[in-house]
Parts: sequence; structure tokens; C-alpha cells
Amino acid sequence: MKLHVLAIGGTIDKVYFDALSDYKIGPPAAAEILQRVKVNFDYDVSQLISKDSLEMTDIDREDILAAVQALPSSQIIITHGTDTMVDT
Repeated sequence: MKLHVLAIGGTIDKVYFDALSDYKIGPPAAAEILQRVKVNFDYDVSQLISKDSLEMTDIDREDILAAVQALPSSQIIITHGTDTMVDT
């Protein structure tokens, strides 16, 4: 089995700079998490979009669909912010 993680952004990838919630979207957290837990399967992590989900557009959603359809793997996880996950 080979898992592909498609990182879109959202809270999981946010890097906070201060107590006032100033942040940027950082590198995919999924890569570090999978390394830390020492999974026993092959995986790839790629970053497609680096946005808070509230900033996502329908064009972003079309890009996500195209990326998923282009992946050779049928085992796919999309990391995505929760605010607009249902829309995507």
C-alpha cells in the first residue's frame, strides 16, 4: 500500500507567531507526523495549496479534484481546514 497525503493548508499546517493569532501556512505537518509515528507503509506528501480554508475558492476546489484524479494512488488523504471542508 502507498498512501498519498495532499496538503491543502488549514489549521494543521498553520505556524503561529504571537498570541494575537498572527500566522502563516507552513510546510505540511503530515510529513512530520508520519515520520514521528514511524508508519510501516510507503507514503508521499505533497503540498497543493497553502491557504486557510476560509480563503479557498471554487478554482482551488477544482485544482484539488484535478490533483486527486491525477494521482496514481487510490489511498489518498487530504488535509484541509474544517471551515469549508464540506464545500470541497
